[in-house]
Amino acid sequence: MATLVRMSAPSFVSVQCEWQGGHVPFAEVLGAQMRQPPSYSPGLVSRLSGVPKATIVNWLEGRVARPRRWQDLVRVADAMRLDRHETETLLAAASHGSLAELARRADDADRVLLAPWLPSGSSDLPAAAPLPIFATPFLGRAAERAAVSALVCDADVRVVTLTGFAGTGKTRLAVEVASAVAESFRDGVAYVALAPLTEAALVPELVAQALGVTGGSGGMLPDALASRHQLIVLDNFEHLLAALPVVAELVAGAPDLTFLITSRAVLHLYGEHQFEVAPLPIPDDRETSFEEVAASPAVALFTQRARAVDPSFRLGPANVGVVAEICRRLDGLPLAIELAAARTTVLGPERLLARLASRLGLLTWGARDVPARHQSLHATLDWSLAQLDDPVRRLFANLSVFMSGCQLDGAEAVGSPLGSDEVLDALMALVDHSLLRTLTAGDETRFVMLETVRAYAESLLTDEESHLAHERALRYVVDVASAVEREARGPRQGEWLDRADEELDNIRALLRWSLDHDEATSAATIAASLLPFWLRRSPLVEGQRWLDLALGEAERLSAAVLAATLHAAGRVARQSGDITRAEQRLRESLGVFEHLGDEAGRARALGGLGVVAYDHGDLDRSADYHRESLEIHRRRNDSAGMAVALTNLGEIARRRRRVHEAVALQGDSASLFAAAGDAIGQAAALTNLAASQLELGAPDEAHAALVTAAELWQRAGERSDLAECLELFTALAAHRQQPAHAVRLAAAAAALRQAAGTTPSPAEAKRHQAIIVPLRRAMDATRFTAAWQD
Repeated sequence: MATLVRMSAPSFVSVQCEWQGGHVPFAEVLGAQMRQPPSYSPGLVSRLSGVPKATIVNWLEGRVARPRRWQDLVRVADAMRLDRHETETLLAAASHGSLAELARRADDADRVLLAPWLPSGSSDLPAAAPLPIFATPFLGRAAERAAVSALVCDADVRVVTLTGFAGTGKTRLAVEVASAVAESFRDGVAYVALAPLTEAALVPELVAQALGVTGGSGGMLPDALASRHQLIVLDNFEHLLAALPVVAELVAGAPDLTFLITSRAVLHLYGEHQFEVAPLPIPDDRETSFEEVAASPAVALFTQRARAVDPSFRLGPANVGVVAEICRRLDGLPLAIELAAARTTVLGPERLLARLASRLGLLTWGARDVPARHQSLHATLDWSLAQLDDPVRRLFANLSVFMSGCQLDGAEAVGSPLGSDEVLDALMALVDHSLLRTLTAGDETRFVMLETVRAYAESLLTDEESHLAHERALRYVVDVASAVEREARGPRQGEWLDRADEELDNIRALLRWSLDHDEATSAATIAASLLPFWLRRSPLVEGQRWLDLALGEAERLSAAVLAATLHAAGRVARQSGDITRAEQRLRESLGVFEHLGDEAGRARALGGLGVVAYDHGDLDRSADYHRESLEIHRRRNDSAGMAVALTNLGEIARRRRRVHEAVALQGDSASLFAAAGDAIGQAAALTNLAASQLELGAPDEAHAALVTAAELWQRAGERSDLAECLELFTALAAHRQQPAHAVRLAAAAAALRQAAGTTPSPAEAKRHQAIIVPLRRAMDATRFTAAWQD
């Protein structure tokens, strides 16, 4: 029988074991210690220590005579609050060495487990880690350092979390901030490196060690730190979220502690102040001088790291553009830039740039003294994704089909079979883990990926999954394009034109995909529905290209889709100045609309042909087209269509010198547009009205109409139409004998047209020349040139 000698202690026992001259079996020692008040069940010990319950039961039942891992034993001892002697007894029963011997053999992470039984100043434990020292200069984060420093020094701020995608430089920024503000804290700063730690249960011990205190377990840490006025840096917390209660307890129990935490994931601690660490600024395309580009933080980092591996590397005018493009392709991510720069020993910048299409495979070979998950972009992303549930990972992969991100409805479109609430939860999880970023404009939030992240997400899809995700995204873009067309003549026209602008990269990618994957109907529907966008926002040449590509698949299109596509192509061609092509397309569309009996389509095609006839100078034919269009719109009670026909008939009347008739028609048109909430249509009618009023000799009325029109054009962001408005202001200034002012306005109008990528119609060009030629005659060449360039 075992002889158990109980030693007096407040709540624990010291067990001395003898077994007929030998040692009591380990199971007996552990069982005796667990039975002593307050009595620990296997389940309770498991919950407190993190050691599986089945393992503890196996120990107690003698199935494992001597546990191989001493780390599990000391976790159990700590959970039961055994003192040093009791813990030594337990270790001896399992044939392990003393605490001191274990401390000498253990690595840093394992030595932390022994902290409760060794004095804080013991040479058996490593000294508290100072702030890391970096061998490279701190680049491009001065504003962020100042902002975070102000936060951590604010007495009302207790927790600041630096979040962001892996490799953005969170650790470096945290260390720089801690170094800068150290003197603001009575007890200085403490740095806790959590990256090597794999178990959240060890966080208290590691914090205790870093701060040089005992009592890292059993809830005693807040008491030990209650009087400290200190900044504690917890670096790389994202994989230890189960230890958040420890931080919460310290915040509550130690009122003068401030925490600066780096994490890829938002912590959602009460009172947490989140600060997103964005990638490094990258050179703007407009920065053309060598000095400007070389000074950008991303390029400076690349240069610095390239020279570290290849001292012969030099940044100069010949290669600075290539290096800048490398940094842009890598989204300004410091980790990616450093990994790329490491390749310059075997690849020059030009060859490196050429190979960046395969970002993830190329960007490996990180420094060996960083965690494995930071040694390549692929490993970094693998690790981040492993922290997420399967539905979140699937949504992440599906979102890769969006080249420019998406709003919630786009994510829902590719997120099936997840419901709306589940998609939103998954999006927030991806944002929390820095795999998505959010851009907010008004009430709308857009979810976007860095291109390096998007390329990784895309690589996760099988061919079948990719096809399905693209099909779903294509249906979503068809819906967006249809809404742009539907709202083109209403009060939400600007909102939907903005939406198309935001989705343009997605639209381009999915148009290309649809044409490559036998989805000609979807491609044509998108291209035709976006007619208001091609005319108002996008370079016309792009709209023409997509419409022509869709018409190249005409035999695959239904008659209705073909008619709409021909009409849109004709309208875009006319706006581009290709009148012959415009007339051909519009006549073809009219024939198909008539065959279908589509009166609304027929009215639109007639209106387009009326505009082309006007451009040709055939006013009679133009008027016939517009009157027929007007009658169809009246029969259909389409006030927006009526307004368009009226303003065009007003232009014909003005051209025929029937100016009073023109003013009446254009005034009626402006009123109809205003009643419909069509700001763009109203602006067009007012612009035409002002031109007629100028010819009528009513400059004040013309000025009033132009002011309103210009405000509407500017608010809508319509540069080419604002240019036409400025040309009329030019005529008004010339009429008022203000030649220099008129020339400046003409120059501004020309610059706007150039920026918009549009050319004036023949009638507009003729009117413009009628203004400019007299101005050139009235001013000498020097004055004219000076005013034009002013």
